[in-house]
Amino acid sequence: MSVLRSSIFFLVLSTSFLISCSKDKNEPDNAATRAQLINKSWITTSLLVKHNGKDYSLNGSTAEQAGASMGAGKFVFNENGEFISSDEDGQETKGKWELNDSNLKVTNDGESILFTISSINEKSLVLDMAKNLDLSKDDSKWTEQEMVAYLLGSMVLMKNPSVDLSKGTMDVSLGLTAK
Repeated sequence: MSVLRSSIFFLVLSTSFLISCSKDKNEPDNAATRAQLINKSWITTSLLVKHNGKDYSLNGSTAEQAGASMGAGKFVFNENGEFISSDEDGQETKGKWELNDSNLKVTNDGESILFTISSINEKSLVLDMAKNLDLSKDDSKWTEQEMVAYLLGSMVLMKNPSVDLSKGTMDVSLGLTAK
């Protein structure tokens, strides 16, 4: 009986160890992500929206203008934890940034926006701004980030008059290219 208990204990312990090791492999390498992020000019080149499961996008200079109109046209993340963003008029905003796993937090004047880095390499970056934004929710209860995500998403969806922006959910992401 004690051999059976020992075998079961060893099996449970081995399985736990293997499961915990496999999770480590899926976590982003914070140092690599940081190195790919810093000291580059990241230009918004696409706005990506998923509305009720269907994908829409706005690309090129139109996306850059839309992003810039919301202060998200260009980002530079400096090694010292400071960032500079610029809008459509070239007006610069400075603040602090932090990277924790795949979460990128930018803070300016006490206001923070939390992006999730869904993909990054030397030349491209995709920042998720909102996931499953409930469009039926009273917008007076939205956070500032949800409101900005809604406005960016609606810029993309306005080209599709059949889309009802009062129902369903919306995911909003920024696609950026290093220049």
